[in-house]
Amino acid sequence: MSTARFRRTSRHTLGAFGQAVALDGFRLVGERFLDASAEGALVACDERVQLGQRLLVSFPVPGTGRFFDAEAEVMRIVEGLRPGDRGYCAGVRYVDFDRKDRLELGIDLRALPAVARAVRWGVRPGVPLRLLHAA
Repeated sequence: MSTARFRRTSRHTLGAFGQAVALDGFRLVGERFLDASAEGALVACDERVQLGQRLLVSFPVPGTGRFFDAEAEVMRIVEGLRPGDRGYCAGVRYVDFDRKDRLELGIDLRALPAVARAVRWGVRPGVPLRLLHAA
């Protein structure tokens, strides 16, 4: 068995206006970037997207005066139906991303508030959580 560990980069609240443009047809998909990490971003979309679709994303990193530009792929679509969803969004992962740029983005994002994790691992929907009582 492999003992490789999977380390996820932390997501940070971005709340920035930028542009996500579909490479097929070069149409604007969305302008609001809700959160970002060194691996990807969550984009509020005004147009429908498909899994695997390629986008060009460009957004400012607040507090740095720098813009971040990358090609990204749609990895997840949030329909906006669950409580806590912020409307129709696309989770994108950066592709062909320079390691130095990824490191710089990760460092810049650490100054922003982290996104609270909404998923409770190991808990299935509809199953009540077992509460632990203090002794």
